Amino acid sequence: MIDKICVGKVVNTFGLCGELKVLPKDRDFSLLSKLDEFYLQGFDEVFKCQKITYNGKFAKLKIFGYDDINMALQFVNCNVLIKSENQPVLKPNQFYTADLIGSKIYDNQTQIATILDVENYGANNVLVIQMHNKKCRVPFVDNFFSTINPQQKTLVVTDKFYEGVLCE
Repeated sequence: MIDKICVGKVVNTFGLCGELKVLPKDRDFSLLSKLDEFYLQGFDEVFKCQKITYNGKFAKLKIFGYDDINMALQFVNCNVLIKSENQPVLKPNQFYTADLIGSKIYDNQTQIATILDVENYGANNVLVIQMHNKKCRVPFVDNFFSTINPQQKTLVVTDKFYEGVLCE
């Protein structure tokens, strides 16, 4: 079985020529930037990128052989996946969503939360966390965390962390 990571989600079609509107998992499009071959969740075949362009917070993706809207509609709401070995090299202080999900958040030595998901709202990423049996959100910003170690799946908070937490 091939190890894959999600790099975006098809949220709609674009135009009549089979282009897909993709919301990237990262706000700088680095995961989509070298998209040659990819997978779509729920489909077994490998797809080839004919063209990709960036428009605001979305990417327009054209797949080889899918040339009209009727062919492309089946892919709406599918995640775009790549082989994990094809991930681009990250810059310092950049992290893959898949590496953060499941991480434990600590205040000193006490575990206070677990990361469930990472959402992208354009200005910054937001961590969806399980904290005190509630689903909460907190901006993923430097001044909320003193240590981020995705290899060990741990984050340590600063005193400012609690100012940013919003629970449902």
